[in-house]
Amino acid sequence: MTVQAISSGLQRGSDKALRWLIPPFLLIDCANGALLQLSGSSFALSAVYKLTLLLLMVLSLLHDQAKKTALFAMSLLLLLAGPALNWPELAPRWAIADMQLALKLISPLLAFYYLHSLFQRAPAEARQLCLLTLWLSATVLLANTVAGLAGFGFNAYQPLEGVAQSFLGIKGYFYSTNELSAVLLVLTCALLALSWPAHKMRYLLLSCCSLLIALLLLTKTGLFGVLLLVVLIPLLMQNGSFWYQYR
Repeated sequence: MTVQAISSGLQRGSDKALRWLIPPFLLIDCANGALLQLSGSSFALSAVYKLTLLLLMVLSLLHDQAKKTALFAMSLLLLLAGPALNWPELAPRWAIADMQLALKLISPLLAFYYLHSLFQRAPAEARQLCLLTLWLSATVLLANTVAGLAGFGFNAYQPLEGVAQSFLGIKGYFYSTNELSAVLLVLTCALLALSWPAHKMRYLLLSCCSLLIALLLLTKTGLFGVLLLVVLIPLLMQNGSFWYQYR
């Protein structure tokens, strides 16, 4: 068996695994938070899961995008070059923290590049994967909000000592409020853009749900971002004749 055949087989196997593993990634984040609250430790569930996703993406891209994939490895090394100078003087946990931060910067770019490559190789499968991921993630986010309203999960903010606060926000089982706010904006943008052309009632329902979740998170960025998306998406998706009549 040739190297090319082995590489092609790895790509097919990685793509098949990723079609199962990508859609529930937000559910794994939620389970990670639930474990953290219930047992005091998440057992690195989310980190291991995401690292597996990244490794499978790299294996898939190496078949026909080896040189471009190497750029991601070089970028990771460059990001770690400065912090690595201090690692001998620090505890190992700081090196691990630096690696996690570097991977957080690289992973969205790698995921985008993988999906771009998949769209070129198998557009129908890539579209199905993206739609399934979006709707499953939206369902998880909504269920997490309902759980938060029912009293489960974390508050969005910690109480300030000596300050009376009647409501501290709700983020359910997600650990980071800012990251959850960013996820909300990405999902809102994608689902509103998909819904507006042919499903106006769905657009209205999604807008209301997104605004409610943003309000419960108590983040100005999330609320302002969702408001902008709700207002601007219908305007940006108008055809040329709509704008021409106002010239």
